Amino acid sequence: MCFAKVSAAEKPTPYSFLSNNLSARTAGLAGATVSFENDIASIYSNPALLGVQPTNSIYLTFLKHLLDINSGNAMYIFNDTTYGKIAASVIYTSYGTFDYYDELGNPLGGSFSGDLIALSGSYANTIAERLYGGVTIKLIYNHIEKMNGIAFAVDGGLFYKLDDERTNIGFSVLNAGTELKKYNNESSYIPLDIKLGFNHRLKGLPLNFNFGFNHLGTSEDNFFKRLGNVNVGGELYIGEYVQLRLGFDNYIRKNLATEQNKGLSGLAFGAGIITSVINVDYAISIYSTDLYLHRLGIYFRF
Repeated sequence: MCFAKVSAAEKPTPYSFLSNNLSARTAGLAGATVSFENDIASIYSNPALLGVQPTNSIYLTFLKHLLDINSGNAMYIFNDTTYGKIAASVIYTSYGTFDYYDELGNPLGGSFSGDLIALSGSYANTIAERLYGGVTIKLIYNHIEKMNGIAFAVDGGLFYKLDDERTNIGFSVLNAGTELKKYNNESSYIPLDIKLGFNHRLKGLPLNFNFGFNHLGTSEDNFFKRLGNVNVGGELYIGEYVQLRLGFDNYIRKNLATEQNKGLSGLAFGAGIITSVINVDYAISIYSTDLYLHRLGIYFRF
């Protein structure tokens, strides 16, 4: 069981973990980072953002699910090359271990595990003045007990910096792919996502505002209903070393909580400590009254 953002109108899929917010900073902004150039892990939302990231950087994230389900990712951005910037990443989710039982609930002895892993390589370069393009290629493996599946997917994106140096626009298509080996001999879809958004650093106020449309590629018949899949986030700068974050994802609120347990579902909170060498980020995302996800991220530059 993976608590990723999956539409209620779509069938469960073992590849839903690809839709998780994959950094603490991104999670604190409720995923509104398709045009957010200040976060190394934003390239999970839009690979074109790799083109404006510092090189020789490492980002590590740990995500705590319910029970003993844990997830994490690691990313490394290499030195500038003659032909653009490149990065490598691994995303991992472990479901923990499970005991064997028969159909009557009697223990059979022994246990099994379940794991998900995605390996990816990203490339980005300048297309024109202030316009960047990027692509990510992923190889995805999922396994539970004796069943496993393999899939291939591609992300693509564009990122544009306006002349005012404070406003950016981003667009991306994520997880466009296909299965190479079917999971348990049954077809599973890969959760295609289409994102569009902008961010703006306010003049005279230390606040970076982000707004986006996400999950525009869902199977909802009415396209205008998809436009309700919005996320917003703000990052407030407290001096040189502290950042506070607040975000809201309407897609989570619509699809992942019943009317009885919505509570503050869709809201996210986060904070970051910034230094010249290392950043530490924390975020909490509220999915329902009884489901809170915690993320811790560490960013190294050298």
